[in-house]
Amino acid sequence: MNNDYNNQQPQQPQYQPPMPPVQPGKNLAIASLIMGISSLVFWWMSYGAIIGIGLGIAAAICGTKAKKQGFVGGIATGGVITGIIGAVLCAIGFIVCTVIICAAVGVAGAADVWSLY
Repeated sequence: MNNDYNNQQPQQPQYQPPMPPVQPGKNLAIASLIMGISSLVFWWMSYGAIIGIGLGIAAAICGTKAKKQGFVGGIATGGVITGIIGAVLCAIGFIVCTVIICAAVGVAGAADVWSLY
């Protein structure tokens, strides 16, 4: 009886390489860089700069925590740097926008006062 089913060799399990070890703080470092870059995007958006200030501060905090957890790499450092720069630019943009709007309202109000006389 020539049956192919009986003549098959048992299959050997496939070799799977071990998973690489997860670097501690890597997710925080990536989140830090994303938030830092986002804060740089928000700096020119008048009152949207408030969001950029929050993102910049959060990026600096996450990047610092990633370094404390032992993350080795430039992602955390980049997140801290872009977060600080983004928060500062957003604060400056927010102040400049507020001053311009207050000046425009003041000029418009002064024009109305003088038109009464």
